[in-house]
Amino acid sequence: MKLESKFPERRISAATLTVPKKAVAPAHTIPEQRPPKAKTAAMFERLQKLMDDCGPKPNKHDLVIALITACITEGVNTRREIIAVLVHLGLNNKHVAMMLKEGAGSDPEAYRWRRNEDGVYRLLS
Repeated sequence: MKLESKFPERRISAATLTVPKKAVAPAHTIPEQRPPKAKTAAMFERLQKLMDDCGPKPNKHDLVIALITACITEGVNTRREIIAVLVHLGLNNKHVAMMLKEGAGSDPEAYRWRRNEDGVYRLLS
């Protein structure tokens, strides 16, 4: 059974359809709260030095934990910001997200940071 359109003059095809493109900010910046470039560059230098200090083949879990802790200390303390910064440094976004989730809780004996109701991460110790 073939269905006929009630409005044959309104046929839409992929060739005639246009979708507006959204402007996308770079992954390492947050559009609403862009820090001064000098502050951002200095922070990335410190994080890169931390990565270098971990050696040529560090344990990836330990590296991500150290960098998340450093990000929170630097004031980069939301999930979106932390992942964006660490992806900019070359880490895998899914791995960062997994470690961020696994390290969050309220017991300082078992967890490294906590996430407030507003989505902001704080170090437990």
